[in-house]
Amino acid sequence: MILAAARWTRLPSFNLWVTDALATTTWAITITRPETTSKKSFRSPLWGGLSLRRSVPTEAESYDLVMLNDVIEHLHDSPRELLNDLIILIKPGGYLLITVPNLANIRKRVDLLWGRTNLARFPSFYWWPGPWRGHVREYVKEDLESLAQFLGLHLVELKSCHHMIYLLPAAARPAYRAVTCLFPGWRDSWLLLAQKACGWAPRRNLPPEQREAVVREMGKLSSWEDAISVTVDGMAESENVFHAR
Repeated sequence: MILAAARWTRLPSFNLWVTDALATTTWAITITRPETTSKKSFRSPLWGGLSLRRSVPTEAESYDLVMLNDVIEHLHDSPRELLNDLIILIKPGGYLLITVPNLANIRKRVDLLWGRTNLARFPSFYWWPGPWRGHVREYVKEDLESLAQFLGLHLVELKSCHHMIYLLPAAARPAYRAVTCLFPGWRDSWLLLAQKACGWAPRRNLPPEQREAVVREMGKLSSWEDAISVTVDGMAESENVFHAR
């Protein structure tokens, strides 16, 4: 994925810091392209160096590219705050690359037709020790188009892809590829590549002109102020329950 990102974003060379929320280590990776490579060709080899680091640089506008590979579907809350914080770290003209499972892939469609869940199997969820680490919200194409818009980024590319095809028996893969060539929205994952413009500013608050539409989707609430009140009261109640324990 890292090498592919270099070709998608057309960056000749860059440094990477790779971390995992479930891990305690961070890897620093330097990716370079041979100087003899034609600038018009981005299929040339990429060479990398690897070292262990204790922390990730967090200076504003210090990264050419930030990648979240199969991350945001695990978040229990909106990705709004996380993504705005990460985009602050990206240089003007830099890129945000996100991959997520496709909620509407062909396997999930078939599962629903047969009355099976399209989420994690219930025994896995029921017996999981501690906070749930599985998928909370998966995404479709329209969601990712909206995500780029809400963040104020220029959408460079949004396409379906085969990240989980290795789970299929080898004999079934040619037929799967043929069907998903006709219906690309049935592939297992989505890839979003968006660019940060000069003068970008975080967008953390819902514009007033969009609040009524969001409130209607939330059901019984009559106003945006009610939504905020319910959220604050719910957080306070959860905190009280936690301290009571």
